[in-house]
Amino acid sequence: MKGAVFFILIFLFRAVLFAQTGGDDLITQAEEAFREGHYGESANLYQEAAVRGSVNGSLYYNQGNSWFMAGEPLLAHLSYLKASALNPGDGDIRRNLSYLRALAGEEERAGAGELLRVLFFWHYDLSLRLRGMIFLGLNALFWLLALLTIVLKRRGRAVHLWPALLALVFAAGLGTSLLVSRYQWLHYPGGLVMEETTPRKGDSDSFDSAFNRPLPGGTEFQLREIRSGWYKIRLKDGSEGWIRRESAELVTFP
Repeated sequence: MKGAVFFILIFLFRAVLFAQTGGDDLITQAEEAFREGHYGESANLYQEAAVRGSVNGSLYYNQGNSWFMAGEPLLAHLSYLKASALNPGDGDIRRNLSYLRALAGEEERAGAGELLRVLFFWHYDLSLRLRGMIFLGLNALFWLLALLTIVLKRRGRAVHLWPALLALVFAAGLGTSLLVSRYQWLHYPGGLVMEETTPRKGDSDSFDSAFNRPLPGGTEFQLREIRSGWYKIRLKDGSEGWIRRESAELVTFP
């Protein structure tokens, strides 16, 4: 248990550090380039700032706006997906994603996934950074309440354990959410098809087509496996196939 808590704390420290350091001068240049109408240059400057460590949802949202104004909707779509992964509850990001999904012919489906989003809203709608801050706060609250309980018990006073237990339960829920997000990012990141491509039933062009039609650019997927030059992908409807690596981009961060 202590090892898991230590892992979460280190991960949160790195996430906050990345969000707060490096690339400020490049972000300023990117904003200036956008105001001057140099949208492609602005998007590239945002990318360089991300490489230097300024990884946060606002940066990728602004990069998406820059790519869209530059006439690159697929690159904008990818940037918004990255922004959404970091700030999942942001309404502006959701609206822009919905618009680009509609352009790509991607339907917004409700169902079991929406029910999970409602039941576990903190996992789906709170940013990684905010979840981390709440987790640290609840962890500190638990130990403070535990210490207070010990002191009161030694003085012979009535002690209620439920506040400390409640803080522990919520902290465990947030900690689990952070671990799940970390695992998904490392093993099953999202992705976007960047050009029309024909998915295959295996990792070679010699295999038959996995679907009855090619996938258009703008199709979102979840990565399931990587083999030399090929991605095994899963679509929103659960269907799977293999596509060439160069035909897609993953929602990953520097």
